[in-house]
Order: sequence, then structure tokens, then C-alpha cells
Amino acid sequence: EGLRAELEAASSKMREMEEDGKDTKEELAELKVQLVRATEEAENAKNDGEALASQAREEAESVWRGKLEAAQTYCEDLFVKLESAEEDAARASDEANSEKVAA
Repeated sequence: EGLRAELEAASSKMREMEEDGKDTKEELAELKVQLVRATEEAENAKNDGEALASQAREEAESVWRGKLEAAQTYCEDLFVKLESAEEDAARASDEANSEKVAA
């Protein structure tokens, strides 16, 4: 009878260990699924971050390109005005010299 009790206890312990093993396998499988999901989410977040950074960079470049073009146009306009002023000054000087000679 004592041997029978030991055998039943050992058998019970084996079933318990098998159940624990199944639970552990299920927990491990669930952890693997969670790891895969977390990895996918991290990759998606990384891709989203890279896309946002690229978009921000493009927008900044566009803004600066617009400002650069505006500054270039402004400088070109000033250069045209300067040339016109130089031409006006040269004409005025020529007219003044002509008046001096005529006087």
C-alpha cells in the first residue's frame, strides 16, 4: 500500500509537471507572439519616424529654397536699380558737362 501511494504520488507529480510544462510552453508561445508584435510595432514606428523626418526635411528645404529665390530676386532688382541709377548719374554728368561747355 505504501508503494502504491508513492506510485500515485509520483504519477500525480508527473501529471502536474506535464501541465506545468504545457503552461510554460503556452506562455513561451505567447511571449514569442508578443515579441513579434513588439518588433513589428517598433519597425513601424521607426519607418513612421523616418518618413516624418524626411517630410520635415523636404518642407524645410522648400521653405529655404523659396526664401533663397526671393532674396535672389530682390538682389537682382536692386542690381537693375543700381545700373539704372548709374546710367542716370552718367547722363546727368554728361548734361552738366555739356552745359559747362556751352556756357
